[in-house]
Amino acid sequence: RTLVVRMGAPAAARLYAVITLGAFGALPFFTGAGLPARVAAAPALLVPIAVWQALRVARGAHGDPARRESVAFWSVALLIASAGAELLATIAGG
Repeated sequence: RTLVVRMGAPAAARLYAVITLGAFGALPFFTGAGLPARVAAAPALLVPIAVWQALRVARGAHGDPARRESVAFWSVALLIASAGAELLATIAGG
């Protein structure tokens, strides 16, 4: 039994939204723990996409068969783009 099965889809969707927004929102605070500011700021351009994705999942897009592939695509795209932005910022900073 996976976490989604245990929680139920609506609760898991809300958890996804909270974690997604929390991850982007926490980045500036990690600078106090030593994360370079340029690395924390790198995914800033992706925040609108993260908010849009979190809202659509929380509002039930995950349960709509016509939008499931889009939800999955944007989840993976957001992960890859944010990791790539942080990697590039790390490399550029030397």
